[in-house]
Amino acid sequence: MCEINKLECQICGYTAKQLHQHLKAVHKLTSFEYRGMFGLNAIMQIGFIPNTRKSKSNYVSKGYEEIKNKLNNITELYDYDETKLILINNDTYLKYFGKSGNRTAIKNNPKLYKSILYYTSFLDSINQYAFSKFTNRLKFIVFSNCELEYIKCKCGQTYTFNKYCRHCPDYKRTMLGKLKSPEERQNLRLKAIKRIEKRSGQIMPNYNPNSIAIIEQFGKGVIYCIKQFGKDNGYNFMHAENGGEFRLKDLGYWADAYDPVNNIWLEIDEHNHFRNGKLLEKDILRQREIENHLKCKFYRIQI
Repeated sequence: MCEINKLECQICGYTAKQLHQHLKAVHKLTSFEYRGMFGLNAIMQIGFIPNTRKSKSNYVSKGYEEIKNKLNNITELYDYDETKLILINNDTYLKYFGKSGNRTAIKNNPKLYKSILYYTSFLDSINQYAFSKFTNRLKFIVFSNCELEYIKCKCGQTYTFNKYCRHCPDYKRTMLGKLKSPEERQNLRLKAIKRIEKRSGQIMPNYNPNSIAIIEQFGKGVIYCIKQFGKDNGYNFMHAENGGEFRLKDLGYWADAYDPVNNIWLEIDEHNHFRNGKLLEKDILRQREIENHLKCKFYRIQI
């Protein structure tokens, strides 16, 4: 260790608080390979000393072994109807929902636990994150009768325990299957801005540096506007490099360019604002909201 709170690479002398990224980028070595060269106790990161993690206690290891043996000794299972009846009787399945539900099931009725795993084993083959967690296994039995057709999403492309998947045309629907209203979207947007400002201070939206020259002079290749803009036409736009982008606080929107004297709002649209040659619906709705609120002239330039 060369400096206080700094580590030194034993290959080249580079110093940093952690060496993992340096080794990978410069020396093409993994941390494991580096420790193979300089000892298994080589420190790779300030505050972390290898081989000091506590292993599982004998008590925990013994507990896992007992559970494993208990389940292995169960050779007979409930049939499917018995399994479902036990779960729905007095809403017993609810006791096994949640993070530790599987452990509760093992403790209360290991035969039932093993039966649940058996009748929902197909879920293990569905390559989706947390799809086969114990709560979903219970839902598959109680609500879907272990039939895959019941857990297909609306578009039919995949399986889900919700109504829609992210591939569905309406994947942005709420859990109730309803699209958010403009008022709800505005409320969520303003809350998000307030939350970010509270945590990080003033918000500075990203912008395209190539758009500045277009704003300052005049637009070429204009599709959505019929006029040319910029100082050549007597306009003085506020933009990212001229006082910062104008913010319409009531709606939570920023303008690519805005002339407060002439009340002109200008948007520079890159390709991601279009689909199949048409302006995205969300941009059309946004423009309508701004026009109604400011009573401004609104122009778009496609670049």
